[in-house]
Amino acid sequence: MQFGVFASEIKADSPAELFQKIKDYGFSCIQFDYQSVCKETLTQKIVSELNSQIAAEITKYNIEIAAINSNLNISHTNLKQFELTASSCKDLSCPLITLSTALEPNNNTQETWKDLCRITEQCLKIADTYNINIGIEIDTTHIINTPQQAKKFLDELKSHRLKIILDVANLFQNGTATYTDMKIIIGNAFELIGRDIALVHVKDVKSGNGLEFVKAGNGIIDYHILFEELIKVKYTGDYIIHTFEKEKNVLPAADFFRQVSVPHQQFLHPQHIPLPKKYFIIR
Repeated sequence: MQFGVFASEIKADSPAELFQKIKDYGFSCIQFDYQSVCKETLTQKIVSELNSQIAAEITKYNIEIAAINSNLNISHTNLKQFELTASSCKDLSCPLITLSTALEPNNNTQETWKDLCRITEQCLKIADTYNINIGIEIDTTHIINTPQQAKKFLDELKSHRLKIILDVANLFQNGTATYTDMKIIIGNAFELIGRDIALVHVKDVKSGNGLEFVKAGNGIIDYHILFEELIKVKYTGDYIIHTFEKEKNVLPAADFFRQVSVPHQQFLHPQHIPLPKKYFIIR
């Protein structure tokens, strides 16, 4: 059980600065994005140079890369870029590459579903080559916007390399973000795709008619319910905490989640690097 963050939410101009800050914040893993440290169009040469720097930093600070963003979706289908990122996963001992199912508004049709399946099949062949898995996240603004859609997608593709990135805050549709419905919504999701989860994202959502996402501890999510469900499916993966709004909120949000996890750690095979004591906040 390791805690980490999105690279894109930590301001850094280089891999050295990024991983130094990750270590200083007390995290032991990261969901990496090349765009967080490089604004240029990625080429094999640029990626190779970056990977050499990244490999040195993760070894120096004992930080794992839980996932790397491919920044590919069905609206931007650059398979060469996807393969370049996939090869990096292998080089950096990262088991998971992300694939977005985001779409332009009002474009969620049967045709786009077919396109998504076709492109994902091509990506799965690449993932097979590099012995990595592909992570899809449920999101209300994506094609895969419910656990039911995620289950349908998994069933159609029938690949052991296709996994789910779960953020329970994303399970709520407009108007359903209430404490009363939360346990049922989370429970139903785990019944459908609980055993396919490869990575857990952590943010919160406020109660209301819309969907307002906030940092962990500032919304309605009861993380004890999440941990109970994760224990049932024997999840032993990492937790990526995000949606901090400002970087100064990183430590309070992470420490809140760390403390909530304490009663469950003995059942989750803990491997946790504590945050600096000066940041421990009792709530």
